[in-house]
Amino acid sequence: MSTAIRFDPEAAANALLAEQSERERVVRDLAASYGDILQREQDLDTARAEHLQLRVRASEFGIT
Repeated sequence: MSTAIRFDPEAAANALLAEQSERERVVRDLAASYGDILQREQDLDTARAEHLQLRVRASEFGIT
C-alpha cells in the first residue's frame, strides 16, 4: 500500500518565506538589543565615573 504524498509548492514557499521573515526580524531585534546594552553600559560607566568624582569631592569635607 502506498500513501500518496502531496506537495504544494506554493504552501512550501510561503512557509519558508514566513520563516525567513521571522528569522530576519529576530536577528534585527537581537542586534538592536545588543546596541542598547552597549549604550547602557557606556551610560553606566559615565555615571560611575561622575559618582567617583563626587566621592572624592565629598571626602574633602570629611564625608565618606
